[in-house]
Amino acid sequence: METKTTTVRVTTAFYDAVVKRGTFNSQIVEMCEAYMTEEKIRMLDIKGIFEENEWKALCDSFNGTILEQYRYNKDMLIMHCEDAETLDGIFSKWGCDVNRTNGKINSLTRIQVSSVIKRIEEFWEKNLNLEEWSKF
Repeated sequence: METKTTTVRVTTAFYDAVVKRGTFNSQIVEMCEAYMTEEKIRMLDIKGIFEENEWKALCDSFNGTILEQYRYNKDMLIMHCEDAETLDGIFSKWGCDVNRTNGKINSLTRIQVSSVIKRIEEFWEKNLNLEEWSKF
């Protein structure tokens, strides 16, 4: 397998913590591989929870919004959805019931909320096709 060499700047404390478990390079590679595997699992954990139109409404409601404040916080996500419906009719626009969507959000764990936010971030960052993206 082809490899790449790169330079990473980290704090001394971070470096020391990592090398306690092995070489810095091997531990960073292991951490990154574990992260990528966990990302796939996290996305599978939210697959099928929301219907296509709910994904569209969620995505539309965050157009132009910095999402970081919503990560891990289902109460803020629920309030955001309520505001999006009250102020802009976003969920009605997409044929969704905001209360039903919020009920689903309320049943999520913090990690699942983070996964929903990450998925929406990726949509906006990568300029994906909404029709294809919402089929999840």
